[in-house]
Amino acid sequence: MWQRALLLGLLLLLALAAQMTVFHYLSVGGALPDLMLLFALMFALRQGPRSGLAVGVAAGLLQDLTTGTFLGLNALTIGTVAFLMGLVQQKIFRENVAVPVLSSIIGSLLRDGMSMFFLAVFGVEFAVGRVFLEVSFPAALYNGALAPLLYSQLFATDFWLRNLSSEG
Repeated sequence: MWQRALLLGLLLLLALAAQMTVFHYLSVGGALPDLMLLFALMFALRQGPRSGLAVGVAAGLLQDLTTGTFLGLNALTIGTVAFLMGLVQQKIFRENVAVPVLSSIIGSLLRDGMSMFFLAVFGVEFAVGRVFLEVSFPAALYNGALAPLLYSQLFATDFWLRNLSSEG
């Protein structure tokens, strides 16, 4: 069990490092993927709502600690969206390649909508329509394009961990 937690922690740190370095330079039309959100969503699709919530809160907290603004906002929004995606996984055919793509697009848009709501509550002013069209929607499509790759890697890692746990 501890091997699984250690590996998840390392994978989250790796995703964060990739998001802040490599993917920072791989913008497509100005859009950047959110690997931490994507990791939490794909994990929730594989493991369900409780595990998705835990990974989502951890991923969001790591983002909060590295950005330094609105501590807890990413933990709240990513955790919530991952939990909801975990609830959905119980009712869908997860092996269909469209599932991670659509889930990541919908999850990305839902997370950004929640973030915008809380930022507005905190008094941050921004043009919602412009942010949605120029930032949120392109980033959601980018996340959707990356989702099958990450989903398949998480599936392989999960399979490896289950075999490791059954041996030891």
